[in-house]
Amino acid sequence: MSRKKVFPYAERAQAVEEARKNRWIDRFWAALNLALPPDFWPQYNDLKAGDADSIDPMIDFLEADPMFFRSGYIKADVLRWINRLPLTTTQMRRLQAVVVGVTERRGGREFRRYCNLARRLEDTEFRLQIERLRGHADAAVRRRANWVVGRMSD
Repeated sequence: MSRKKVFPYAERAQAVEEARKNRWIDRFWAALNLALPPDFWPQYNDLKAGDADSIDPMIDFLEADPMFFRSGYIKADVLRWINRLPLTTTQMRRLQAVVVGVTERRGGREFRRYCNLARRLEDTEFRLQIERLRGHADAAVRRRANWVVGRMSD
């Protein structure tokens, strides 16, 4: 009778220690902290608290649309909090462009929040831009555009 293979605990523990000693985890977290501007987290917290002065820097973040570990969660929160605050016409236009761009490019975990925001941003020109995407050659773009229009129609 053959013995069941034993999990290589010692080998895996050694790999963890090597990573710790080489500070790979530290490098990862350091790189993650550098992925955002130094004043991002205070502005993020201000937005969460309802400070309208922090909307523009958060729109900058959404316009840049960086993709990294946890960025989708951050964007989803930013979108939810922005949706609760009064917006200027300029901010609405910027956010409309963000929603159109994301609809064209990709749907991440935060896409539902973009759809929710689109409902609030709706005007004739914005709706036409999204409606045009419903005829896009790429089926994924058409699907996302349909989701946005569906949410605007709710």
